[in-house]
Amino acid sequence: MELIIEPVARRKATQQTGALRGSATGTYTGSSLQFLNANVLFAYDLDTSGGLFYSYVVSSAGLSGSYNTQYTLNNFSAFKIRNGRAYANLGGVADPTVNPVAPLGVFQTVAPTSQFGSDFGYGQLTEPDPSLGCSFFASLTASQTGIVGAALEAFDQASYTASGQVTLLALTADLSDGVPSPIDFVRWGQDGLALLTSTGQVVLLRGPFVVPQLLQTNTAAVLTSSSSTALSRGSGNTILTLTGSNFLPGVAALWNGSYRTTTIVDATHITVAIPASDLTNAGSATITAANPGANASNIISLSIN
Repeated sequence: MELIIEPVARRKATQQTGALRGSATGTYTGSSLQFLNANVLFAYDLDTSGGLFYSYVVSSAGLSGSYNTQYTLNNFSAFKIRNGRAYANLGGVADPTVNPVAPLGVFQTVAPTSQFGSDFGYGQLTEPDPSLGCSFFASLTASQTGIVGAALEAFDQASYTASGQVTLLALTADLSDGVPSPIDFVRWGQDGLALLTSTGQVVLLRGPFVVPQLLQTNTAAVLTSSSSTALSRGSGNTILTLTGSNFLPGVAALWNGSYRTTTIVDATHITVAIPASDLTNAGSATITAANPGANASNIISLSIN
C-alpha cells in the first residue's frame, strides 16, 4: 500500500451554490447534481429541506420538473451515480431509473455525521466502483493538537457490509478555525483513491486496499475490437466501447499507456472515457486493457484525423 500526501496551493473552501436554470422554477432545489444520462438530471437538496431528491428532464428548452418529481430517501445527501445507481455520502443507495425512485439499501456502519456536523453531507465523499463491487467512503477527524486523521472505509456493494478500513494521520488542520473540511474523494488510476481537503492537501492511496486483486496473479485481458478506430480531431469528449474477454474486476483501459476512466458493462464489454484533450492533434493512438496483477492486453490502434 502506498500513501502520498501532496500539499497544493493553500485555500479556504467555501460552499458554492447556485439555482437550477432553464424552465425549472420555485425555491432552491438542489446543490448536489448528477446526470443519469444526457436527458435526465438528478439533484439533492442540501441547503433547504435537507431531505429531497429531485428529477429533471433535460431538453433544448432547459430543465423541466421540480416539486412534482421529488423523493424522500434513506441516509441520503451528496451523491454520485454509477452504472444507473445513486450512492450517497451518508450510506444510502437508490435506483433512479424507476419511478418513483426506489431505495435499495444502506451501508449501515457509515457514520451519518462526523464531528463537523452537516459538513459530512457536503462534498463528494463517497466513491462507488461497481467494477470492483465496492464503495469507498472518506471522513476526517481532528484533535486538540491540530493533528487530523483521514479514515477511508471500503464496503461490499452486494452485502452492504464493511470490507476494510485504513486510517491516515498527519494531515494539517485548517488554521482559520482548526477544522478541516473534506472537499472531494475520487478513484484515480487503476488502484488509487484521492482525497482533497480544505487545507490544500491531496491524499493519494494506492494498493490492495483499493483493488485486492493486485495481490493475485491474473491472466491478461483480451481485446478484439473497438466501437471506433477512427476518431475526429477536436471532436470533444468521447466514449469508446471495447469488446473482448477476461475482463476482471478492476480492469482499466489505457490510452497510449495512460489510464483512462473505465466502466465494465458486461463480461465481454467495457467502456473507456477519452477526454477532448486526447483528441486535439491528428495522429495515432493505442488502446490496451490491464487486469489487476496481470500484463496489459494486446493493442488496438486508432487514428485521429
